[in-house]
Amino acid sequence: MRILSLLLLMLLPPAMAADSLPQFGNATAGFTQQQEHVLGYGWLRHIRSRTAIIEDPLIQDYLYSQINNLRQQLNLDSLPITTVVLNNSQLNAFAVPGNIIGVNSGLFLTVPVEEQFLSVLSHELSHLELHHFNQQLDNQAQRQKLAFMSVLTSLVVAPYSIEASQAILTAGMADNAIQHLAYTRTLESEADRRAMTVMANAGYRTTAISDMLQTMMGYNLSKRNEVPEYFQTHPLTPNRIADSLQWSQQKTSLVTPKIPNTLTFQLIRVRLAELHRVGLMPSKDLATDNLLRWANTLREVDEKLLLSDLDGADQLLASFPINLQAETEWRLRHIAWLRASGKTEEALEQLLQMKHFEPNSIRIHLALAEALKSANRLPEAIQLLRQLAQQNPQQPRLWFYVMQFGESGSDDWAKFDADIQFQWLMGQDERVMNRLEAAMQSSQWSGTDKARIQDRMNQWLHEKDILEGL
Repeated sequence: MRILSLLLLMLLPPAMAADSLPQFGNATAGFTQQQEHVLGYGWLRHIRSRTAIIEDPLIQDYLYSQINNLRQQLNLDSLPITTVVLNNSQLNAFAVPGNIIGVNSGLFLTVPVEEQFLSVLSHELSHLELHHFNQQLDNQAQRQKLAFMSVLTSLVVAPYSIEASQAILTAGMADNAIQHLAYTRTLESEADRRAMTVMANAGYRTTAISDMLQTMMGYNLSKRNEVPEYFQTHPLTPNRIADSLQWSQQKTSLVTPKIPNTLTFQLIRVRLAELHRVGLMPSKDLATDNLLRWANTLREVDEKLLLSDLDGADQLLASFPINLQAETEWRLRHIAWLRASGKTEEALEQLLQMKHFEPNSIRIHLALAEALKSANRLPEAIQLLRQLAQQNPQQPRLWFYVMQFGESGSDDWAKFDADIQFQWLMGQDERVMNRLEAAMQSSQWSGTDKARIQDRMNQWLHEKDILEGL
């Protein structure tokens, strides 16, 4: 659990983390893949129980698609990438052992250019590939030993000179802080350079890294009275920007690079701006601003569908250019219009086609489940959602959907299993264990069900034991 405290300390701003400083001790790196997995997901459950999380299927699908595309350029282990979006308007992103990538909602709001956003994902993925967390633990252990020596020396000197004792202690603390900052800057530069290779191999412009750093610098200057979260864990200096510019020139691809600019990214920004009640600054790029306008139109379509204004929704959908009518966002709203117009079978047929081409899309699965339920095919809808949750076992909202749909069905085990999975992922460990123990004593469940319950208890208790030992 001390390592979990260190992880929280590294990712939280200093003002938030000061009350949970770890005691002096030996921090050892070289975690096994299983230990990293348990540590990462233990942290994830912890943060979900204490922080507002955004689980929008649109954002989850977007991050899944983009991260898996970038991941192909990296030498990561076989664990799936899990994403988490914190409901926080501050600019921040982070990587956690166990292949977890996190972003604040504020990152979407601050970065209008999609290419720059992808460069941040590449940077965080690079931290995972380079095992920077383990390196930070090693460095932290060494600095703790030196700090401890400073404390001991100051105690020895104190009886002879209070002033000298305080000077030794202050100098030791200052030197510790300077070494930590210098080491962190080194890791950030390594991740920047690796991210440039990732971007280049994925077919994007490597200058996106330096462009993003300059965007951040501008953001930093606009926050004169506060230090944004991102810069407390990602030190930003003019030298880092200059270094990234130099490296980007060396890594520039000879082929014509892709310039990502999707309707989905801009729709995410529109939704989050509405959530945080802020405006979105123009990007100064005509194509990007044009997509932002169509994203706002999609929000108008949603409002008209909600008010059952089918004619108004149809007119807005028809106003989209042909190329955007092929986008998933447009097609899903057209299908919603079909369902609202009573054309359930046509909507189902189109959703099944979309699922075939996008088999991992959460929002397509959810739309299909709703359509199946409307067609009085509830067992199929529950089975569809259950399979989706099993494919993405670390996403609590998916288990919530299984539980929600299950309330209308007769599969008691599906409801129970989804409920405890949801509570476990939300950090309700004690409550889950109490429910499992009660279920083992209940006559409601058969021997087969109780065997599954026991397996679940054993698995989670084992994870807790590993976490306690770290």
